[in-house]
Formats: sequence, structure tokens, C-alpha cells
Amino acid sequence: MFGKPLLAVSLTSSVKITVLCTALVALSLAQAQKASASSQQAASNFMQADGNGDGALTPAEFKAFIDLNAAHSIGRAQTVRDRNLYGRAFGRLDANGDGKVTGAELQSAGR
Repeated sequence: MFGKPLLAVSLTSSVKITVLCTALVALSLAQAQKASASSQQAASNFMQADGNGDGALTPAEFKAFIDLNAAHSIGRAQTVRDRNLYGRAFGRLDANGDGKVTGAELQSAGR
């Protein structure tokens, strides 16, 4: 008497778990794709802001980089722009204090 309903519940639960797992995987993939797209856009913004092409951003170039990222809703760029925190953000990212922010310094800060 209890065998059939219990089996039916197990199959239904199994199907629900499978659907839930599939949805979670799809969501994770979508988030990974969005993160990848944001990373690619940020890299493009870095190259665009790097006016002299030396692979490092001066404070003025950094401001342009933040503004480009803010326009694409990348990271905390909108907050930096809206609160005029360019100098503070630049200082935190310029790990070696040479007055420039490199791609490597940005990547290190993101970890």
C-alpha cells in the first residue's frame, strides 16, 4: 500500500531535483557568460582609455576608464564616478605607487 505512493513521490522529487539542478546550471552559465562579457568590455575600455598605448593608465586615463566602465555598469565604476572617488580608487589600485595603474594591478585587485 505504501510502496506505490512512496515511489511516485520519489520520482516526482527526483524530477523536481533534476529540473532545479538544470536551472541552477543554466543560471551559473548565464552569470559566467555575463562576467566574461564584462571582463572583455573592461579590457576594451582599458585599451580605449590608454591614450598613449603604454599599457598603464595615468590618473586622467584612469578617469576615462572608470567613466567607460560606469557606462557599461561594470564593477563599482558607477559608484566611483557618482561619488567622484577617482583619486581614492586610483591610489588603492596603484600598488607600486608609480603614478600609473596597469592591467596587472587591476587584475590583482580583482582577486
